[in-house]
Amino acid sequence: MQELIDASSQPTASSAPPLRLDRVVTDVASLGARQRVAVVVGMLMVVGASDTTAAPCGQPVTEPPALEVVTRVGPTTLRRVSSERLARGWRSSSRHRVAGRVLGMTVWRLKGEASMDATTVGDGCLTVTSVQAEITLLQEVRIDRRYRPGSCQDRQIRAHEDEHVRYNRDGFRSLQPTARALLADRLTGIGGRTLAADTADTMLGKWLAEATDAVGRELERQTSARHGNLDTPASYRRWLSACSNW
Repeated sequence: MQELIDASSQPTASSAPPLRLDRVVTDVASLGARQRVAVVVGMLMVVGASDTTAAPCGQPVTEPPALEVVTRVGPTTLRRVSSERLARGWRSSSRHRVAGRVLGMTVWRLKGEASMDATTVGDGCLTVTSVQAEITLLQEVRIDRRYRPGSCQDRQIRAHEDEHVRYNRDGFRSLQPTARALLADRLTGIGGRTLAADTADTMLGKWLAEATDAVGRELERQTSARHGNLDTPASYRRWLSACSNW
């Protein structure tokens, strides 16, 4: 994540004290018609006393929080697994089949991380001043372990799955402006009004989960046609024709 704003250097002696929520983490794994979202919430730390003369929680704020969004392509891992294992798990970008048997698949997930800066207002309330978010694409290629590493069959399966990896990577990289817009559209819930300090972590986690889910659905939408064109009978015949003894 890019460097965060040092909120401790911003207020004067008479202004509301800064606080930092660092960090909220969410994972979105593609599961067909639904998305699995797991959220791990960080800890909210408040420095100094509250400004008890400010408006109570739930009041609208005049200045929306600054939003910083970073998208990143993470590593792609390779696993050799049983044919039974290939038939289960996340919805994949591909399921490379021969005679009804899955030979390989590419799965992906998005990992979101977020933190926020805020100032305290009222009794136990806060105003969010900035939000920092990072969404990382992680991919995994799974190959039927019956084929020896480096064999003709292994190389062909990997070459096919590498195309799916590339489609996901290129699609995700092109999503930077869209990802920021999707996150900004959903920021009103935490940035449009003052929040209760004891629920700020939950609100940030909910925002991150919903926003990351939206980015994942957009990635699926933008890449589905390319993946579908790669997973046709004609495409499979071309990839498989290089080897025998499948």
